[in-house]
Amino acid sequence: MIFSIKKITAGQWIATRDAGEAVRNAIISRWPKSKVIILDFKGLIIASVSFLDEAFGLLVISLPLYEIKNKLKVKNMDKNDYILMNQIISSRLKQEAVNLIELDDS
Repeated sequence: MIFSIKKITAGQWIATRDAGEAVRNAIISRWPKSKVIILDFKGLIIASVSFLDEAFGLLVISLPLYEIKNKLKVKNMDKNDYILMNQIISSRLKQEAVNLIELDDS
């Protein structure tokens, strides 16, 4: 299943958290019924930490990582956006790993 990011964000400014949330929600709503989800970034350059964190950073802490690796693909993404997206994902995963053990202040 291929989804156009332009269509998912419905003309919103693509660099915002709201646009990233729209993309994340579109992915999550189609997740159970899709074998593969391809996000097409044709004609877009994002370079926005806000958008990428909201769309992908929060996604990796919401869904099983092994499923994301096997099911989610990006297409026509600018190379620099791809690098930034992976840095954000890595940062979120490290943050989650650090917070695995809860501090008891009592």
